[in-house]
Amino acid sequence: MSDAQKLIAEVLRAHTDEGRLFTLGDSDWHVVMCQCGKEFGPPHGIGDHAEHVAAEIDKALGGLGREVSKGTRMCSYPGSGGPCEGKDHGRWVSGWTPEIDEEDR
Repeated sequence: MSDAQKLIAEVLRAHTDEGRLFTLGDSDWHVVMCQCGKEFGPPHGIGDHAEHVAAEIDKALGGLGREVSKGTRMCSYPGSGGPCEGKDHGRWVSGWTPEIDEEDR
């Protein structure tokens, strides 16, 4: 498992849903209670919690941004075999770098 995957798994573990199901009248309501202490209530609790976890992963990775090449590089796609002139390509980039132990320097 890569360092980035380990970091993502750590964030996911820290933000698991410890939700509760409440019954009010004839309706059941699921309230998402994130392990970090934040609560997300109906009607958008599950979706709001997913956005919260995505933001926490993005933050842990140093903030993801979209980088677009304006067709000035060689294609790295399998089978392309040449320049991608006139074709834009994008990728997600991060400011995240793994921590380096003093003994590894």
